[in-house]
Amino acid sequence: SRGLGDVYKRQGQRYPLLDALRGFALLGILLVNMEGYATSFDGAGWGDFDGTANDVGVAIITSLAALKFYTLFSLLFGYGLAVQLMRAGDLDALLPRYRRRLLGLFILGLAHAVLFYWGDILMLYALVGLTLIPLSRMDDRRVLRAAGIVFGAGALLIVLAGVLALAAGSVETDPAAVEAARVAYAEGSFGDIVAQRIEDAVVGQILVLLAQGPTVFAAFALGLVLGRRGVLARPAEHRRLFRRVVAVGLPVGLVGGLVAAALDPLGSGSASGLGLIVLFLAAPFLTLAYVALFGLAPESLVRSRAFSLLRAPGRMSLSVYLLESIIAAFIFTSMGFGQFQNIDAGQAVLIALALWLGLALLSIAWMRAFRFGPFEWLLRSWTYRRAQPMSRGAM
Repeated sequence: SRGLGDVYKRQGQRYPLLDALRGFALLGILLVNMEGYATSFDGAGWGDFDGTANDVGVAIITSLAALKFYTLFSLLFGYGLAVQLMRAGDLDALLPRYRRRLLGLFILGLAHAVLFYWGDILMLYALVGLTLIPLSRMDDRRVLRAAGIVFGAGALLIVLAGVLALAAGSVETDPAAVEAARVAYAEGSFGDIVAQRIEDAVVGQILVLLAQGPTVFAAFALGLVLGRRGVLARPAEHRRLFRRVVAVGLPVGLVGGLVAAALDPLGSGSASGLGLIVLFLAAPFLTLAYVALFGLAPESLVRSRAFSLLRAPGRMSLSVYLLESIIAAFIFTSMGFGQFQNIDAGQAVLIALALWLGLALLSIAWMRAFRFGPFEWLLRSWTYRRAQPMSRGAM
């Protein structure tokens, strides 16, 4: 890590490649979250819909996005801490602010889960983020060993869940619960929506913790190591590594994702258990291939105006993540168009692409005038215990 502190300081508060990856991750996260926004927690998800468009949408989401992008975002979270440490040069000096930031993140996540989306990831990030403190005091080998152990334990849990699902065969859904959720979300009052959201979040957050917690920890740890080694700060020095990752990760990840999509891992059929296993094991390969492909991109491209569609939302990733859910709530609940349980996966993919593009354009305009996204400003002000200057001209 020699000299990296100076590298990060010279690059200022933002690094374009990291921002572009965050912006890309926000698109993938939105694609995956559409099922949770649009369909009942007690139903079969996209399996409640028929037709070629739905099947194509499911295949796109499963093969290219499912389980890939929350892992990518987690890796970037760990990388971001490494950058902060390199700049600060003193972990103990950074800790009070870091802990306040995690507490603020947890509070935002709780509000997000209750009001907009039961599958919130911010609370899990805040909890698992605490483990980065002791990890930051370990050498890289011990960090990677811890990541491997925890990821292995999580993989065993997923494999066990898949085997049990395979043995159980088709899983029965509850039509009455599905209809009750539809009425609450699509026709109910604001109080009905919140009550249903809380009911879904209680079980949903347990599933998030068990199913995603180990992978989030492992990705945090890997991101911390990559940040210490400057893999994304000096990508030209790691092109051979990136090529190897793409050569292995891209075919394994894509083929595994397509096989998993054919087995319908998130459905209720008898093969879904096997699909879940394949999806979980193949997803990290494609996640790392995505990172490597960005690492291989010429710096001129990463800094180009075209890439601002990725960089700008990446600079205000917390705000864009929350705005995705807020706007989706307007689309799918009675607060807006009330389309809950009425849109299939194919339509959801198109809506997600349009919504992400709109937020990317909004981010470009916003960041021309302001230093932070609105929720970044709120979290940063909480972290530093004073209101932060917001406008570009503020000192």
